[in-house]
Amino acid sequence: MDDTSSASASTPATALRVLVLQGGGALGSYQAGAFQALCRQGFEPEWVAGISIGAINAAIIAGNPPETRLDRLKEFWEMVSKPVPWNPVVKTDRGRSVFNETSAALIATFGVPGFFTPRIPPAPLWPPGSPEAQSYYDTAPLKRTLERLVDFDRIKHAGDTRLSVGAVNARTGHFAYFDSAKIAIRPEHVMASGALPPGFPPIEIDGEYYWDGGLFSNTPLESLALASGTYTLHVYDWYVAADNGSLVGWEVCFDAPAAPLSYCTAGTTTNGCTASISASANPSASFATPCTISVSNVEGGKSGLIFYSISGGSAAPWNGASTLCVKAPTQRTPTQNSGGAAGTCAGALSLDWNAFRLANPGALGNPFNAGAQVWAQAWFRDPPAPKTTNLSDALEFTFVP
Repeated sequence: MDDTSSASASTPATALRVLVLQGGGALGSYQAGAFQALCRQGFEPEWVAGISIGAINAAIIAGNPPETRLDRLKEFWEMVSKPVPWNPVVKTDRGRSVFNETSAALIATFGVPGFFTPRIPPAPLWPPGSPEAQSYYDTAPLKRTLERLVDFDRIKHAGDTRLSVGAVNARTGHFAYFDSAKIAIRPEHVMASGALPPGFPPIEIDGEYYWDGGLFSNTPLESLALASGTYTLHVYDWYVAADNGSLVGWEVCFDAPAAPLSYCTAGTTTNGCTASISASANPSASFATPCTISVSNVEGGKSGLIFYSISGGSAAPWNGASTLCVKAPTQRTPTQNSGGAAGTCAGALSLDWNAFRLANPGALGNPFNAGAQVWAQAWFRDPPAPKTTNLSDALEFTFVP
């Protein structure tokens, strides 16, 4: 990173300026230089999202005013580079290879100042189940570094730069985003995003333990939860042309998922009921929003359930009375009673989709990623009908971040 300045590039005044930073160790130092290049172009992010090392950079950016961000990033990266203060002596491929291997060995042995230190005695010598036995390194120094370089009160109260960091719940395996627009971000949230096992220990947050977000998704685009519609992104790429760096931009448009869609034809029951399935919203892969699947106009007082597929829709005759609208294999959800008076169409079925996912981590398709599609349908008892059962129409929905 240097102090060279450059002319500003044009960016629409109405554009939401979001900086997305991946995980990947040494990639973080490149991110710091790329951010410096963006600053030369007059880029000031309104929202920064990061995973792993990207989360640390994101916190430093969001937790400082624009005039000190580059200084803080430079301070961090110069600090973590101190274990290897020299350059390769022999400027050949073999020389660089030896240098890289030696540097890696020194870091593995002695750790990185302000980041992590090796456990003494080593993790295998600690009692099984103890905190010290869970990782080879202690990341307590990183917490102190974050407290020194990041103003977490600024992230909480100033609100001029939103921060999102991702981590994986070690108990459930589900991905979680910690968003300053919803909660107060603390050093632990940033540390959790970079807690890569078995090197680093899981980080406790509100009674749950979290590991590196890169175990689930290394690019935090999922944090940018968008409503349905078409959006324009301005994407910047740094490339070398004629040995000179040049910052260029282009636009890409995409469509966010449509609302849940009903399809196929419900069977008509003995009492003339045509059960209809719907959902309150597209489900969120990160459990950010509630999703309830409802089935109305069901035969009253009968047992039934909702089942689903991740393989696609179908339209196959079923039991001579209905249409099977989802492809095998399918997953059944718990059986329930439709309620209402028998002989009427006052029955209903309901499923809290998020609660079902949490209670059934091994269910078909679980855990779901943003963009995953599901096809669902309801089954219920109808004793006078062929084979004593009937089906609703079907529902197609897509997971959002």
